[in-house]
Amino acid sequence: MRYTDLMITVDTHCQPKDDEDRVRLTELLKRVLKEFNTAAALKATLLCEDPSKLRRVVMTSASVEEGDKYGRVHAHFNLSIEHETNVYLRHPDGRTLNRVLIDWFNARLEPETGKDCYVRASLAESSRAKNYATKASAASTASVPSFGVRTGK
Repeated sequence: MRYTDLMITVDTHCQPKDDEDRVRLTELLKRVLKEFNTAAALKATLLCEDPSKLRRVVMTSASVEEGDKYGRVHAHFNLSIEHETNVYLRHPDGRTLNRVLIDWFNARLEPETGKDCYVRASLAESSRAKNYATKASAASTASVPSFGVRTGK
């Protein structure tokens, strides 16, 4: 089993005009995130060799907010993936996870916002730690040969 943790940002590029628009954009993005957090959407968007070998995908820390600097409605969330297949940020066939996610989110957001969104997925440092711990655990249960240690002459 291997682990991949992704940090993802979805920026609608939309600045609410008023409170009603803010609620509309926030609810729209929440609804789209809920749809994204389904097995069908995740298997369709995550770049991997064999989607049937994605064992568990969990969305955590999801939040929708309005940015301080530009006032755009956006979301942040993490995906924790347990898998027995390769998961790619850049697939060997040239596709990138960012492009696939942009296309998926645009298909749902653009018709209602009139703007293309921006999505950024990056690998979280926790992926390395989880994979190292798994590897170390497997090594500690394996048979380790004894070595004689010489001291002195």
